[in-house]
Amino acid sequence: MEPPKTPNLTKILSAIGAGHNVITLSGDLGAGKTTLAKYLLKNFDINQEEVTSPTFNILNIYDSKDFQIWHYDLYRLKSSEEVFNLNYEEALEQKLVLIEWPEIIKKYLPRKRIDITIKILDNNEREYNFKIHP
Repeated sequence: MEPPKTPNLTKILSAIGAGHNVITLSGDLGAGKTTLAKYLLKNFDINQEEVTSPTFNILNIYDSKDFQIWHYDLYRLKSSEEVFNLNYEEALEQKLVLIEWPEIIKKYLPRKRIDITIKILDNNEREYNFKIHP
C-alpha cells in the first residue's frame, strides 16, 4: 500500500500541532489503517517495525521523544462503553491518539479531531479522505 502523498501528511501534522490530538482511521478490513498508522508514527521517530496492529490487545502505547502516542483498534469491542475500560479518558489527555474502527465509539469521539477514511479501489489502490474537524 502506498501511503498518502506528502501534502496531505503535512496537513495532518499541522492539525496535530494545532491541538487536534485524535486521529480516527476508518476503512474495511485490510484497507491499510495500521499501515497508515505506521507511516504517521514514523514522523514521531517511532520505528515502523515496532508498530503493530492492536487488534488483539486493543491498545498499544508508543513513546516518542517528547510524548506518548496511544493507538487503539476497537474492532473487537462489543459495546461503545467498553472503551472506558481502556483508559480512554486518560488517552484523550495525550498529545496524540490514533483510533482504528472509531465508528464503534462515535458518540464518545471528541468534536475536534481528524478523520481519515481509506477506501480500496477496484485496481487495489487506496483512496484517502481527510476531514479536519475544528
